[in-house]
Amino acid sequence: MGLLLQLTVHGIYAASIYVLLGVGWGLIFSVGRVFHISYGISYAAGAYVSAYTSNTFGLSLVGCAAAGVFAAALVGVMFEVALYQPLRRRNADRMVVLIASLGMMSFFTAVLSIAFGVKAVSFIGVLDEALTLGGGVIVTRFEIMAVSISFVIILAFFIYWRHAWSGRVLRAVAASPERALLSGMNVERARLIAMVIGSGMAGLAGVLLALTEAATLNMILAGLLMATAAVFVGGLGSAAGAVVGAVVIALSMNIGVWHLPSSWQQAVAFVILLGFILVRPQGLMGERVASTRV
Repeated sequence: MGLLLQLTVHGIYAASIYVLLGVGWGLIFSVGRVFHISYGISYAAGAYVSAYTSNTFGLSLVGCAAAGVFAAALVGVMFEVALYQPLRRRNADRMVVLIASLGMMSFFTAVLSIAFGVKAVSFIGVLDEALTLGGGVIVTRFEIMAVSISFVIILAFFIYWRHAWSGRVLRAVAASPERALLSGMNVERARLIAMVIGSGMAGLAGVLLALTEAATLNMILAGLLMATAAVFVGGLGSAAGAVVGAVVIALSMNIGVWHLPSSWQQAVAFVILLGFILVRPQGLMGERVASTRV
């Protein structure tokens, strides 16, 4: 029972990271109408840059986090301005956009490996503190901080999404880009804002992960898998669904290794994702649709 409680606590910590990834990727998908396959680059960039600035310049955790989020958002802007916008203007086929994004992911993966090396990069000299709860369950200060920060960011996003003027514009573009354009809304600017917010969330998730683990190139594909799994399990087009999906994925992955090797964690996420695609493609909180543009 103690092991189960420990796995559940770690699952809650993992959920705080996957929630940021899922909501951010879902926002880009809904508003930009693009399957942003290179999303994991922003995730890894946030982790690498935050750890590097801490180790090299000795910045505070707040400063390192700001640097990581800025780098991740900048990567997203580069994808939107240099890749997706030109392809939209040319009415490029969806498969062309997907392949172009995959090519850019390979390019940025090489950039990260050249800039930071192929070895894992972690925070040096940043000490964590462990707390022992009832039943011998151990939780660290950084894990508590990650859950708290993720909760505040997601709450702020939902307030922005529902009540801010630009948030309502994003919702309108997500619902129907054509109607939003006819209403005088700047659709391209809305898509750029969505890319900045979504990529920034991925960068923050990378920062929170790097505090307890390390930045590696494996984060690129892992981040995409966790983000898409959260969105498809929760339901396409539903920000709340992405939150629920992230929690389901995180708890399943961590509690699943109660009787499975830890190397099977990502396999558990993939099996859950595949199951929902086959049995309930609209997800837990999504609406059934005939088709969707990717």
